[in-house]
Amino acid sequence: MVKLLQYSFIVLLIYSCEPTGSSIGPCVHTYEEPVLTIQSVSSAETGNKISTLEIFNVKIDNVSGNPASLIDEVSENISVEDSILICTIPCGFGTMEGTYEFAVKADGFKDSIIYKSAQYNKLEGGCPSSSSDGTKISFSLIPE
Repeated sequence: MVKLLQYSFIVLLIYSCEPTGSSIGPCVHTYEEPVLTIQSVSSAETGNKISTLEIFNVKIDNVSGNPASLIDEVSENISVEDSILICTIPCGFGTMEGTYEFAVKADGFKDSIIYKSAQYNKLEGGCPSSSSDGTKISFSLIPE
């Protein structure tokens, strides 16, 4: 009886480790999009659209971090150069919810500080779970 129980346990262990078609394993949470997306930026004076933006001094809930940590597989139109995020608008970054504070710079415009609470508006529970419908923002910059 003990040997039958041992063999049953081994068989169960082998099947639970099967990578394809198995529903046994860790529960995964996925992010379907960035938590913060900059949809558009324009000139406060003329209304003309700005196509590229530099983002720096990023803080989430008053905590500074490495800008590269904001870039992952769900990021859109954004890259890192020397600790500065280069955003080709529209761009999206981050998966951590919270209050984002960051400085922005564009050619011919004054540097500005942006504050925005970023969150996902749609959460699907269960296993697996997911977050989607992040915060979207638009803003204007003042010419130099």
